[in-house]
Amino acid sequence: VAIGTPSNNTVSTDKLQNLAVTGDKIATNLDLADNKKIRFGTGNDLEIYHNGTNSIIDNNTGSLQITAASFRVNNAANNEVQIKAVENSGVELFYDDTTKLSTTAYGVNITNGTSEALLQVIGGENQKGELRLVADDGDDNADKWSFQARTDGNLNIQNYNGGSWVNSAVF
Repeated sequence: VAIGTPSNNTVSTDKLQNLAVTGDKIATNLDLADNKKIRFGTGNDLEIYHNGTNSIIDNNTGSLQITAASFRVNNAANNEVQIKAVENSGVELFYDDTTKLSTTAYGVNITNGTSEALLQVIGGENQKGELRLVADDGDDNADKWSFQARTDGNLNIQNYNGGSWVNSAVF
Protein backbone atom coordinates (compact mmCIF):
# COMPACT_ATOMS: atom_id res chain seq x y z
CA VAL A 1 0.00 0.00 0.00
CA ALA A 2 1.47 3.33 -0.97
CA ILE A 3 0.78 6.16 1.45
CA GLY A 4 1.32 9.72 0.32
CA THR A 5 3.50 12.04 2.37
CA PRO A 6 1.43 14.12 4.80
CA SER A 7 1.76 17.90 4.64
CA ASN A 8 4.05 17.90 7.70
CA ASN A 9 6.38 15.30 6.06
CA THR A 10 5.80 12.67 8.76
CA VAL A 11 4.35 9.19 8.75
CA SER A 12 3.34 7.78 12.10
CA THR A 13 2.19 4.35 13.21
CA ASP A 14 -1.28 5.67 14.04
CA LYS A 15 -1.70 6.41 10.31
CA LEU A 16 -0.48 2.95 9.30
CA GLN A 17 -2.44 0.46 11.43
CA ASN A 18 -2.31 -2.83 9.49
CA LEU A 19 -1.14 -1.31 6.24
CA ALA A 20 2.31 -1.35 4.68
CA VAL A 21 4.46 1.61 3.73
CA THR A 22 6.46 1.80 0.52
CA GLY A 23 9.54 3.93 0.04
CA ASP A 24 12.65 4.40 2.14
CA LYS A 25 12.32 7.79 3.85
CA ILE A 26 11.10 8.60 7.33
CA ALA A 27 11.34 12.28 8.23
CA THR A 28 11.40 11.84 12.01
CA ASN A 29 11.70 9.02 14.57
CA LEU A 30 10.22 5.59 14.05
CA ASP A 31 8.73 4.71 17.43
CA LEU A 32 7.77 1.09 18.09
CA ALA A 33 6.20 -0.45 21.19
CA ASP A 34 8.07 -3.12 23.16
CA ASN A 35 8.47 -6.43 21.32
CA LYS A 36 7.59 -4.83 17.97
CA LYS A 37 10.37 -5.63 15.53
CA ILE A 38 12.06 -4.02 12.59
CA ARG A 39 12.70 -6.97 10.29
CA PHE A 40 15.07 -7.22 7.33
CA GLY A 41 15.39 -9.84 4.60
CA THR A 42 12.85 -11.96 2.77
CA GLY A 43 12.78 -14.52 5.60
CA ASN A 44 13.04 -11.89 8.37
CA ASP A 45 16.71 -12.87 8.74
CA LEU A 46 17.59 -9.85 10.88
CA GLU A 47 15.39 -8.37 13.60
CA ILE A 48 15.98 -5.37 15.83
CA TYR A 49 13.70 -4.78 18.79
CA HIS A 50 13.34 -3.94 22.48
CA ASN A 51 11.60 -6.46 24.73
CA GLY A 52 10.87 -4.06 27.59
CA THR A 53 14.11 -4.93 29.39
CA ASN A 54 16.82 -5.52 26.76
CA SER A 55 17.56 -4.27 23.27
CA ILE A 56 18.10 -7.16 20.87
CA ILE A 57 19.70 -7.57 17.46
CA ASP A 58 18.78 -11.05 16.26
CA ASN A 59 20.61 -12.28 13.15
CA ASN A 60 19.65 -15.85 12.27
CA THR A 61 21.35 -16.22 8.89
CA GLY A 62 25.08 -16.00 8.24
CA SER A 63 27.29 -13.55 10.12
CA LEU A 64 26.34 -10.19 11.58
CA GLN A 65 29.03 -7.93 10.17
CA ILE A 66 29.72 -4.42 11.39
CA THR A 67 32.12 -2.49 9.17
CA ALA A 68 33.90 0.60 10.42
CA ALA A 69 37.36 2.16 10.34
CA SER A 70 36.97 2.75 14.08
CA PHE A 71 34.49 0.92 16.31
CA ARG A 72 33.62 1.62 19.95
CA VAL A 73 31.27 0.17 22.48
CA ASN A 74 30.53 2.61 25.30
CA ASN A 75 28.58 2.29 28.53
CA ALA A 76 24.92 3.34 28.73
CA ALA A 77 25.84 6.84 29.92
CA ASN A 78 28.21 7.15 26.93
CA ASN A 79 31.02 8.41 29.17
CA GLU A 80 33.25 5.29 29.34
CA VAL A 81 34.73 3.16 26.56
CA GLN A 82 34.29 -0.59 27.01
CA ILE A 83 35.68 -1.90 23.69
CA LYS A 84 37.63 -0.03 21.03
CA ALA A 85 38.79 -1.39 17.66
CA VAL A 86 40.74 0.69 15.13
CA GLU A 87 41.51 -0.37 11.57
CA ASN A 88 45.18 -1.31 11.04
CA SER A 89 45.84 -0.67 14.72
CA GLY A 90 44.37 -2.91 17.40
CA VAL A 91 41.59 -3.83 19.76
CA GLU A 92 41.39 -2.65 23.36
CA LEU A 93 39.27 -3.98 26.22
CA PHE A 94 38.55 -1.60 29.08
CA TYR A 95 37.61 -1.89 32.73
CA ASP A 96 36.25 1.28 34.32
CA ASP A 97 37.41 3.31 31.26
CA THR A 98 41.02 2.08 31.60
CA THR A 99 42.66 -0.15 28.98
CA LYS A 100 43.36 -3.60 30.44
CA LEU A 101 44.05 -5.72 27.34
CA SER A 102 45.18 -4.53 23.93
CA THR A 103 46.31 -6.28 20.78
CA THR A 104 49.52 -5.13 19.12
CA ALA A 105 51.52 -6.05 16.03
CA TYR A 106 53.52 -8.37 18.32
CA GLY A 107 50.72 -9.97 20.32
CA VAL A 108 48.80 -8.84 23.38
CA ASN A 109 49.52 -6.40 26.19
CA ILE A 110 47.92 -6.68 29.61
CA THR A 111 48.19 -3.42 31.51
CA ASN A 112 46.90 -1.90 34.70
CA GLY A 113 47.96 1.73 34.59
CA THR A 114 50.42 2.34 37.43
CA SER A 115 49.38 -0.75 39.42
CA GLU A 116 50.52 -4.36 39.10
CA ALA A 117 49.12 -6.19 36.08
CA LEU A 118 47.69 -9.67 36.52
CA LEU A 119 47.05 -12.53 34.12
CA GLN A 120 45.00 -15.09 35.98
CA VAL A 121 44.28 -18.59 34.66
CA ILE A 122 41.59 -20.30 36.74
CA GLY A 123 40.93 -24.02 36.44
CA GLY A 124 37.53 -25.46 37.26
CA GLU A 125 36.82 -27.22 40.57
CA ASN A 126 39.46 -29.96 41.08
CA GLN A 127 41.16 -29.01 37.79
CA LYS A 128 44.59 -27.46 37.22
CA GLY A 129 45.19 -23.96 35.92
CA GLU A 130 47.56 -24.04 32.96
CA LEU A 131 49.40 -21.49 30.86
CA ARG A 132 51.08 -22.74 27.68
CA LEU A 133 53.82 -20.99 25.74
CA VAL A 134 54.41 -22.15 22.18
CA ALA A 135 57.38 -21.04 20.08
CA ASP A 136 58.24 -21.46 16.40
CA ASP A 137 54.63 -22.29 15.37
CA GLY A 138 54.71 -25.27 17.75
CA ASP A 139 55.82 -27.54 14.92
CA ASP A 140 58.76 -29.13 16.78
CA ASN A 141 58.72 -31.23 19.94
CA ALA A 142 60.67 -28.77 22.08
CA ASP A 143 58.57 -25.73 21.04
CA LYS A 144 55.97 -26.10 23.79
CA TRP A 145 56.13 -25.24 27.51
CA SER A 146 53.45 -25.58 30.16
CA PHE A 147 53.18 -23.85 33.54
CA GLN A 148 50.66 -25.61 35.76
CA ALA A 149 49.21 -24.78 39.16
CA ARG A 150 48.30 -28.32 40.22
CA THR A 151 45.51 -29.36 42.57
CA ASP A 152 48.14 -31.00 44.83
CA GLY A 153 49.67 -27.58 45.54
CA ASN A 154 52.65 -28.03 43.23
CA LEU A 155 53.74 -25.75 40.42
CA ASN A 156 54.88 -27.83 37.44
CA ILE A 157 56.92 -26.53 34.55
CA GLN A 158 56.79 -28.99 31.67
CA ASN A 159 58.26 -29.26 28.20
CA TYR A 160 56.69 -31.21 25.35
CA ASN A 161 59.51 -33.50 24.32
CA GLY A 162 59.48 -36.71 22.31
CA GLY A 163 55.73 -36.68 21.85
CA SER A 164 54.72 -36.22 25.51
CA TRP A 165 54.86 -33.70 28.35
CA VAL A 166 57.91 -34.07 30.61
CA ASN A 167 58.35 -32.37 34.01
CA SER A 168 61.24 -29.96 33.84
CA ALA A 169 60.69 -28.60 37.34
CA VAL A 170 58.25 -29.19 40.16
CA PHE A 171 57.91 -26.72 43.03
